[in-house]
Amino acid sequence: MKTRTISLLEKLAQNGTLKACLMALLTVIGIAVLTSLATQFVYAGTHNPTSVTSIYIDDNDQCNATISDEEFDAICLKISRKYLDETKLAMSKELIDKYCITTAQLAELMLTYSFDKSRTEIAGYAIHRILDPQNFAKLKDTYMIPEYKVAIDDLIRDHGLITTK
Repeated sequence: MKTRTISLLEKLAQNGTLKACLMALLTVIGIAVLTSLATQFVYAGTHNPTSVTSIYIDDNDQCNATISDEEFDAICLKISRKYLDETKLAMSKELIDKYCITTAQLAELMLTYSFDKSRTEIAGYAIHRILDPQNFAKLKDTYMIPEYKVAIDDLIRDHGLITTK
């Protein structure tokens, strides 16, 4: 009778938990990296909506409700823990429908996404709910692929925003 030693990884792979363990580990690492990246962005003004001096209101929308940093951070953390960008988009849209946010908050939200395509979608969705549209161009810093940065320029142009570079 032959005996065979099975490694822990082989055992986990056999019962299907290896993938779940790896996904959990990647999620934790991803959150740490995103949090680190988000703190490196420097914007004019602060993350606090009460410090914003101008509010953008268009004919179709109004920016009346703002969100506290603490509440935004809690919601953003919940969003970042979701695996699929589609789920993150749905949750982000609910947040944006309820509150107006700053460019810095939108950047933090965009950094929770895995794909630049999703970042562009939420930026386009949020463009009329931004409290400081003059900073909108700074969202280009959230993109991994340089070609997607053009999408922010297109949104700015298409919506007639005046921004600072």
